[in-house]
Amino acid sequence: MNTETQKPKGSEMALTKGLILSLTPGGDALGETLIKALPIGWEHLSRETMKQNGGIQNVVAKWFHSKDALVFIGAAGIAVRVIAPYLKDKFSDPAVLVMDEKGQHVISLLSGHVGGANQLAKTLAGVIGGTAVVTTATDVNDRAGMDLILKALGCPLEANRNLCLEASRQIIGGATIGLFIDSAFMAECQWRERLSELCQSGLRFYEPEQWQAFTEDSDVGLRVYIGFDLKRIEALKVLNDSGVLNDSGVVVPKVFALGTGARKGQDTVTYQRVLRSFLEAQGIVPEAVSCLASVDLKAEEACMLTTAEYYGWETCFYSAERLKAYDGLFDRSEIVYKTLGLRAVSGPAAMCAARLEKAEDLYGTTVKAEGCTFSLGRIQK
Repeated sequence: MNTETQKPKGSEMALTKGLILSLTPGGDALGETLIKALPIGWEHLSRETMKQNGGIQNVVAKWFHSKDALVFIGAAGIAVRVIAPYLKDKFSDPAVLVMDEKGQHVISLLSGHVGGANQLAKTLAGVIGGTAVVTTATDVNDRAGMDLILKALGCPLEANRNLCLEASRQIIGGATIGLFIDSAFMAECQWRERLSELCQSGLRFYEPEQWQAFTEDSDVGLRVYIGFDLKRIEALKVLNDSGVLNDSGVVVPKVFALGTGARKGQDTVTYQRVLRSFLEAQGIVPEAVSCLASVDLKAEEACMLTTAEYYGWETCFYSAERLKAYDGLFDRSEIVYKTLGLRAVSGPAAMCAARLEKAEDLYGTTVKAEGCTFSLGRIQK
């Protein structure tokens, strides 16, 4: 075994919080070699340290859901048995690897794609001069993984579980997946850069001006649209219902914060009707909203809470004092000022939730109608 340590390069080590668990004296030595090559957030627990902490079962129970990765140095059977009670799915489980105490084989055991175990296995194998063992079908066949693509683009994975499974099934079967990434969501140069290091075999990308080709291409199987454009998503639904599209998938990234205000006791029916008209005017679907934001005095407003629950949005309510940091950027509403001491609510709330600095950065236009106000902010990472 080559014991020379080598720090992984930035993109190779996205898992910054990990745990190495060594089960034998030889494993303890290898663990000490590995920890020197890993980020500061990683820890190595020797077999003696694990005994002091109640044993391997207690250690795994404590850390399984709070670590990015667990690396077992020892028998694979022990690792399988000890993690079994805590497994949920590949979208939430950490990466789990197993390697022998001589570092000859580094096995990606769990969460190979989304969790990053496959890449971690290759990285660690490179550090210790071992062989990475990866069994994920798309990797073995050198085919693209839709879950990795969505993760790289910052799209929700849990909500697109079935789409990822179907895409993998078709790609492994030899089909070509059509992929249209809306430029309103992400510029072509940005998504190409994010996907540049991922395998793209089995994918057909369409340029921004090739929307018609995307919807009509008969040489692809599953068609995947990534974006939030209301008209395009509705068009895909119509085409699918009419049988023109054999299959289609829509992935909506959650990229907006919805700032809102409403008169006290506003009825939910009116509130939601105005909201729907607002979103339609902005040309986006409700699924693109991540959170509903307002002033904390509205934290119990039924129309807001009911609407957020209906659409599955998070809620963010800010103090008037915090919203005043953005208050001077907006025209004064006498009613709002008299009630809350603020010039406006929806715009400042959207800016605060989206982490914007200028009112001009708000998306589209603010709407005020029937006692409701709405503003959209594109969330800054």
